[in-house]
This record gives sequence, structure tokens and C-alpha cells, in this order.
Amino acid sequence: MTWLCNELAEKRGWDVHLLTFTLPEREPSFPLSARVTLYREGMDGSGWSLRKLGNLWRRIQCIRNCVTRLRPNVVLSFLDSNNLVVILSTLGKQVRVVVSERIDPSQQSFPWIAKIMRAVLYRRAAAIAVQSDRVNQYFLGRGFGQTKIIPNPVTARFLSNQCDYATKRIVAVGRLAEQKGFDVLIESFAKIAKQFPDWSIDIYGEGGSRESLSKLIQLNDLHERVRLCGACSDIEARLVNYSVFAFPSLYEGFPNALAEAMASGLSCVAFSDVSGVDDLIEDGESGLLSKHGDKECFAQKLAELLESEEGRSEFGKTGKRRVADRFSEEVVLNLWKEVLLA
Repeated sequence: MTWLCNELAEKRGWDVHLLTFTLPEREPSFPLSARVTLYREGMDGSGWSLRKLGNLWRRIQCIRNCVTRLRPNVVLSFLDSNNLVVILSTLGKQVRVVVSERIDPSQQSFPWIAKIMRAVLYRRAAAIAVQSDRVNQYFLGRGFGQTKIIPNPVTARFLSNQCDYATKRIVAVGRLAEQKGFDVLIESFAKIAKQFPDWSIDIYGEGGSRESLSKLIQLNDLHERVRLCGACSDIEARLVNYSVFAFPSLYEGFPNALAEAMASGLSCVAFSDVSGVDDLIEDGESGLLSKHGDKECFAQKLAELLESEEGRSEFGKTGKRRVADRFSEEVVLNLWKEVLLA
């Protein structure tokens, strides 16, 4: 959202106002342009606990007052529970409302009352921005005809990367959580490690699964070949040190790490039937797809990449072109302009 606000305000000259419910003393996670007017109301944000729902009326009133005062051409909301509150807040207002889904709802644990509210209230939205064809099909299948696929953009600094396909190093990036499937990656690599003795894996990220993943690495006698590198703030600079990107995530909203790796030219392997993955990777063209959750298949696809430098180069270069053509900042910004101005 910060990127979109900055782009619209600085490059397109839009009058952009950003309303959040974070505490006033909490600094934004990403730099916000001085051209964007920020309102931090300090109320408890999205969620469905009784404590958070207790703030619902105050949040609705805050949004209604803001819309009345600013008289915007369009209101854009991000995140599922926020989307419902924004639609409720604008009932009776003559303003276009666009909601943005940032996850795969088919994989989401959403309270039953929220599911009912979404089924009813989303029909009042002028448009529903989704990040992948998989999520688009989810909403189309439920009778929502106003969806628009808008992926996350990949910044130019990744597209300027060049990697060496002779490098025998694999990289993976993400939170150390069950969703990300790093246990599958470790076990898959264990199946082919003896076949490829010169190869190693670095996993960047932190999370609650670090201890269990460390034990799994030890159990498979991979402690000298698989490293848990922790979180890093300069992943775009590090990606050039690898030739293969492994993405074993089981579900996503949009796979930013995969898009960034493809933009950097790495050859990639991932599970199919994951939101955003099928939009990025054409199997056998811009990377390789494994049957979802299948360790044997993932190991086989990974081995295909490791055994051929020529194949890595072909997949990497094709993937880079695909991302540049479909997921660049300019392309994604134009998609947002189209849905906001419709």
C-alpha cells in the first residue's frame, strides 16, 4: 500500500490520503512520501476478537467522518476484515469503493460471521482487486463479477540483477513457518544430496520453526550443506550469489520472494496450485512446478535444475523476461490506475 500511495502521489500527482488504525507512535514499516497525508487514529486494527470488535463502531465513525470531510473520488481498502469495515462505513455515501484481497481465501481461517459478511458486503464494492488467477477464480465461482487481477510489483533493483548459472548454490527465502514448507525442501534435498555433492542450500528468514528445521537438518546429516541464515535486509544483493531458487510454500497471497528471484534471473522450482505461483511460472518454460506437497516430485524437479547449467540459464532468462513484461512497477501501477479510475 505504501508503494502505491507513493507512486500515485509522486508520479501521477494524485491527492492521496492514507488512514490507518495503528498507534501514533508506531513508525510506518516503509518510507511514505511527504506528498501523502497520513492519519493514524490509534485504534485497534483489523481482527475478530471481542476486544477488537468492541472498537468497530468507533472505526466506522472515523472512516465515515473522513469520507465526509475529504469527499474522495475513490476509497481503496486493503485486507479482508478492513474491507468489511470500510464497506459498512461507506453505506449511503456516494463514493466508489475498491477492496483488495491480499491472501488466498480458500486457505484462510475466517470466522463464519465474517464469511457471511464478505458474501454480502463485497457485492457492494465497485471492484475487488485480487493478486492471482487462483483467487480470481475463487470469487468468480461465488458470483462476484467485479474482480480485477493486480499482482504485487517487482522493483527495478531486482530486474537489474545478473546471476551466474555455474554457481552450485540454492537459496530459499521466507518466514520459518509451516506454511513456507522449508521442511519439505530439506527432506527433498536429502533425497538427492548424494547425487549432487557440490550443491548447498541457504535459507533466509526467521520464525517459530527454526528449532524444528535445525533438528531436521541434523537428522538428515545436512548440517554442512543446509544453512539457516536468519533474516536479512539486502536480499536483492544476495540473490546474485545463487543460481537456483527453491520455493516450497504451501499457500500464499502472492509469492513476492518467488517474483523477486525470477526478476533476478534465478531458475526456480515451486509447488503448483499455490496462489500466484502459476501466474509466475509456466511449467517447463519459465521454471519448474512440482505436484503440490509432494516431496518426491519436488526432489525430482529440483534435481532437473541442478543437473543442467544450460537448463538453469534457459529457465532463468525466460522467467526474468516474464516478470519484466507482466510484473514491473509500471505495469502494476497502470493496472491500479485502471481499476481506481473505472
